[in-house]
Amino acid sequence: MLATFEHRYYGNSIPVEDYSTENLRFLRSEQVLFDLIELVDFLKREVMNDPNARVILHGVAQAGTLASWARQRFPNIIDGAWVSSAPVRATGAFPEFAEDVGELIREKASDQCYNRISQAFNGAQHALDAGRADRLSEMFNTCDPLSLENPLEVELFFYAMMLSLETAMVADGDIDNIGRVCDRLTSDEFSTGLEALSALLMNRYADVRECFDLSFDTFVQYLTDVDIDGEANRELGLRQSAYQTCTEFGAFPTTSSPDQPFGNRVTYDLFLAECQAAFGEFITKDLVYEAVRITNLHYGGDDPRSTNVLFTNGALDPLRHVSITEYQNLLSNARVTPREFTAADIVSIQDSDSEELLETKRMAAQYISTWLGPSINPVRK
Repeated sequence: MLATFEHRYYGNSIPVEDYSTENLRFLRSEQVLFDLIELVDFLKREVMNDPNARVILHGVAQAGTLASWARQRFPNIIDGAWVSSAPVRATGAFPEFAEDVGELIREKASDQCYNRISQAFNGAQHALDAGRADRLSEMFNTCDPLSLENPLEVELFFYAMMLSLETAMVADGDIDNIGRVCDRLTSDEFSTGLEALSALLMNRYADVRECFDLSFDTFVQYLTDVDIDGEANRELGLRQSAYQTCTEFGAFPTTSSPDQPFGNRVTYDLFLAECQAAFGEFITKDLVYEAVRITNLHYGGDDPRSTNVLFTNGALDPLRHVSITEYQNLLSNARVTPREFTAADIVSIQDSDSEELLETKRMAAQYISTWLGPSINPVRK
């Protein structure tokens, strides 16, 4: 039997009348795990009529995280879990994300493209430092002039540029788009990286926005919508997932590392301000730090001491930095597949699979077969 589980506060599983901050207090990973276990118990008793049926969980990204934690917390109910790209380690800042996007650009395109992007972001920073915010406003068609007196607006400008570029590069989940985007950025028709980036973004988003809106209120408008039927909530779960990020998991993609091409203007302060605007001033840096600490304390971070869990990640997936890539315990393991991105290993075996990817998929099948096998009783009469 194959069944899926719907996370509380998403889809149709909504236990409250709106997504006010007060009502979101029931959105905690511990409560979600109990929801999952209740479902498993119901299926075993009422659907399969077999209280001893074996249960294997599988999930990608956050669903994988919950699957691994369910096996850790309820080993008497969950027999095994295969999790792909599962972020099990909570963290505050997540500078590794920008680092890995940079390495992905090198891998799928070229050093030339990486350097061109670095030139663009550093050129934008130098223009601001020289008091030429007007030039940037014109080049990127901002709705209002970029204000140097508003630090959050400046951070938002760089974050929006980075996010827009990354979105273009992985459109439709196809990382081969990186090469096509880089062909445009490195074209000889542009004399500077900043000109190339401006032309790329203006052309790509011309049909979806009249101008580049950098107001902080616009940035957080979807996150402040408490309506259950709000488009961003119903379809994308933006407010719900943001609440979990701000109060349990963290992982804010800053550009504090020197080993990435997106400048250094996106800091922790931007994401903390986002959390406060969406949910209240009570979300302070200390609260986020404590929330991350508690999450790792409860679940073990990158050393959960769990058995019967297989952690798989792609070597090009930034989430591997908050997942488990080296782990050996009783009937547990971890594997990183070379040259693969997020969740490549969950697709059925194909002729185009590399030998390394085939090995990962076969490993998952072997572990599941082991977990589904008969119980081993070392004491026999």
